[in-house]
Amino acid sequence: MVNCSFCGKDIPKGTGLMFIKKDAKVLNFCSRKCEKNMLVLKRKARNMPWTVEAKKEKDMMTHAREAALKKEKEDEKSSKVDKVSKVDKAVKAKK
Repeated sequence: MVNCSFCGKDIPKGTGLMFIKKDAKVLNFCSRKCEKNMLVLKRKARNMPWTVEAKKEKDMMTHAREAALKKEKEDEKSSKVDKVSKVDKAVKAKK
């Protein structure tokens, strides 16, 4: 099966549109919607929320956010442990 050049979905055999550019590059489209967005309106697939590329980018962003939040929590825990150990050392030093 061939993938749509714009949205990335599989195109069933015998359907879709094929556009051949002057430089012999072949673009396959699943619908007129994809063809118009890419060729006429000159839009980028990553900016359209219904494309596969945009969904992948959104997933990567959420994973990155989750990782950053997890790292912040770990940093907070380690800083609390450091503070507690410093206080314990100071108390022991006074005794």
